[in-house]
Amino acid sequence: MGELSELQNIGKIVEQQLNEVGIFTEQELKETGTKEAWVRIRQIDESACIHRLMAIEGAVQGIKKSLLSEEKKADLKEFYKLNNATAIKELRNHLDEVHTTELGIDRVKKNLDLDVDDVVEWCKNRIMSPEAVITRRGKNWYIDVDECILTVNAYSYTIITAHKR
Repeated sequence: MGELSELQNIGKIVEQQLNEVGIFTEQELKETGTKEAWVRIRQIDESACIHRLMAIEGAVQGIKKSLLSEEKKADLKEFYKLNNATAIKELRNHLDEVHTTELGIDRVKKNLDLDVDDVVEWCKNRIMSPEAVITRRGKNWYIDVDECILTVNAYSYTIITAHKR
């Protein structure tokens, strides 16, 4: 492990990714800046999420990501949403294909203590929420909104499950 993994929030994997995008030292990370470093990582790893963005900012500031100011967190969330817009459009453009199985309905209702007649419509409304943070990792979409996380298969658009955050 090198210099970067000694920074707050930076583990071996993120250090390897930073190295892969040309960042090897704390000084280079600070000069590059959080947002640019994250964009570079996102180009090689589409699973780079909001948490990685905040972890990098924490490393730049020398603090745990949980201690970032509310203003900084809001700024990073807005940046993330803008840079995740293509992915969000892909899911939202296929909203009419979003569906689930009887087992999926039961799972979502149970996990969220949900009492609604139409689980699919409820989930679609969450996907369309302006507050939704939508990420794609591998074969699934993850929609983080309203204190829950929905999981939707990225190929079949099947709602797989949901959990409270």
